[in-house]
Amino acid sequence: MSSIQEASNKPRNIINSILMSFNHPDGKKNNLIIEGKTDVKLFKNFINEEEVKIRSVTGKDNVLKVMSGFPIEKKNFIHAVADADFDHILDKKTEREINKVYLTDFHDMEIIMISSESFDRVFNEYKNHSIEESLIDVARLKSTIFEVCKKIGEIRYLNYVNNYDLKFKNISYDDCIEYDNNKLTLDTDALIYKLIHRSDSSNIGIDVLKKKLIELDGSNFQLEQICCGHDFTKLLAIFLKNSNEFEGKNHSSDKIESSLRLSFSIDIFRSFELYTKLYHLGMMKL
Repeated sequence: MSSIQEASNKPRNIINSILMSFNHPDGKKNNLIIEGKTDVKLFKNFINEEEVKIRSVTGKDNVLKVMSGFPIEKKNFIHAVADADFDHILDKKTEREINKVYLTDFHDMEIIMISSESFDRVFNEYKNHSIEESLIDVARLKSTIFEVCKKIGEIRYLNYVNNYDLKFKNISYDDCIEYDNNKLTLDTDALIYKLIHRSDSSNIGIDVLKKKLIELDGSNFQLEQICCGHDFTKLLAIFLKNSNEFEGKNHSSDKIESSLRLSFSIDIFRSFELYTKLYHLGMMKL
């Protein structure tokens, strides 16, 4: 990111930009703060931009800083959408909504799309339909990916609640995953070792983290809340590349997420609470 982009993305600069726009004759639109450029691509399909200005910042922390730092007397012009991450598990939904931050129903928008009809459409697009005796269907594929994704999600959860400062950004799981006969297996030790050795500022030890994971075993987390959508699509890309049940070998998480966004219609979005929140705020296209 360039220094100009970094400056424009700072919460105080975002706040000042919105306040300055109010001086323009047409400036007092509703403002919707969202996190990340891929969410811009998605929400532009649904938001009524004649009435609403979409503004993107990098990361949930910056979304929260913008919302908490905005002047209260003008806050009726600003709302935000943020990935829930672990906020539903930690009962933070009410706290977020008091500050006009509306959470995704599940861990993130990617998990919303994966849990919807969009995933079925992507499955049908990638599936090799010439195989008559297919061993995999949508439900089985989801279950296979979620089983491994949950284990990664538990490490993410421990990292979040304990401030371990493990660096997940841009991580690849290819060297931690084994594919065999339409099954994925996670080498948990290899992943923990990799995370700790790529996280210079973390002070958590391998044995301590493994012990914490064992203590977490049996926790009844909802899969859609504990699993990160980016992890799911990375694991799915590994599966698709290795399985003969699917066409092509040039799969990536970015391409899968793009396919999900393209197949996620407003009719599908209507079944989720986040849509209802935004609709009642007058932000959605008719």
